[in-house]
Amino acid sequence: MDCVGQNCRKDRVLVIGAGVAGAATALELGRGGAEAIVVERDAWPGGHVAQFGCKATDECLRCNVCVGQEALSDLCRIGGNPGISLHTGTIVSELNPRPGGRGFDVRLQACTPKVSTEACVRCGICAEVCPENSILSPSAPVDGLVGIDTTCCRRSCGEDCVVCLEACPAGAISVEPVVWEEAVDHVILATGHQVYDPSEQRGFGYGRVPNVVTGLDVERSLVGTRGIVRRETDGAVPKRIAFVQCVGSRCETIHRTPDWPNTCSTVCCAYALRMAGLFRHAAPEAEITVYYMDLQYTGRGHEILTQECLPGVALVRARPYELNAGPDGAVVVTYEDQTECRVKRVEHDLVVLSVGIRRQPEAHEMAAAIGVPLDENGFFAPWQRERQTGAIGHVIAVGTCAGPADIATSVSQGRAAAQELLREGCGEDDMPVAAVGVGGAP
Repeated sequence: MDCVGQNCRKDRVLVIGAGVAGAATALELGRGGAEAIVVERDAWPGGHVAQFGCKATDECLRCNVCVGQEALSDLCRIGGNPGISLHTGTIVSELNPRPGGRGFDVRLQACTPKVSTEACVRCGICAEVCPENSILSPSAPVDGLVGIDTTCCRRSCGEDCVVCLEACPAGAISVEPVVWEEAVDHVILATGHQVYDPSEQRGFGYGRVPNVVTGLDVERSLVGTRGIVRRETDGAVPKRIAFVQCVGSRCETIHRTPDWPNTCSTVCCAYALRMAGLFRHAAPEAEITVYYMDLQYTGRGHEILTQECLPGVALVRARPYELNAGPDGAVVVTYEDQTECRVKRVEHDLVVLSVGIRRQPEAHEMAAAIGVPLDENGFFAPWQRERQTGAIGHVIAVGTCAGPADIATSVSQGRAAAQELLREGCGEDDMPVAAVGVGGAP
């Protein structure tokens, strides 16, 4: 640790989740001399941001995808992070504060089958012999890591298959459950957020009406396409594109329970406008409409969004309540025109639903396990510094598990949480810290 004095010690920090905030936090801890144990339940790190595409046109629109993906790439660099160990395909089965609040006892369990990120030599033999093609290596920003898609893996589906295990020359694949324990000084929760599933509301047409997609669907399709989006039904470049805002956010009918509160997701307007600007740049003749309640801007870059994305975009202040299939793959959007006080129906070639941010379902269980409070919306309470009952020490909450946040905010708060822990380790306060941080949204 970069400090001087008798109180300086090398802390061990458990980072649960390898999204952008988890990655940024672990890297900052590693640079400061702490030992970071990063646990990710998925086969690969990255969370949602690993699937995002750049929104730049002739100039950067500050979507910060590159910032988040750079942190992920740095985390995954082989042998480049002394003091940081990355365990993908791994869950925390137990997490208990020690008596007196002097850290945590943790039990970790590797999901099976699993590829060890440290032992794997990236030879590709396992992928060649797998009968179901379930062994994959994702593209940037985590290119090179090998993982197993458990949805199609024979062993994950109950069959007795060990083809990859027998073929691996490095012994990097395990098919038996592996459980081990760690003693850590601090815990950083970086569990990410859940994206709202619009199929819960039939009126939005998702999964029912062709050419109705979500913002996350578009994000995946934008990677490497230079802003050209195509319809899934016929591969055509749409000329009439619509965005429907606040899908799964600020909806009183769907949010009237403590689990699904009526909140603004804060990031949807920004990512919709950036996508709209990118589509207009790639296809200037495209007609783009944004159906919105009101436009919310958070963070930096408001002027760029206004100057670069809004020109040429039709803003309709209305909340569509029904989407249906039209002729030739068109989507018919039905809404009430608030100015003319009448119902209108408009056809679009493609409709993008700006889906919102939800808390992770396991938030209550995790909060109860370590004594971290949740706010009224089910997110971890942000930047709680008071001492909690049970003496777990200070609690720091950052990123989207503490509430909706964009990429830049998630990265900066993750780094700030790491700095807080590093100051603790240097003896400024001898109490352990539980920091909460997650990957963000575009």
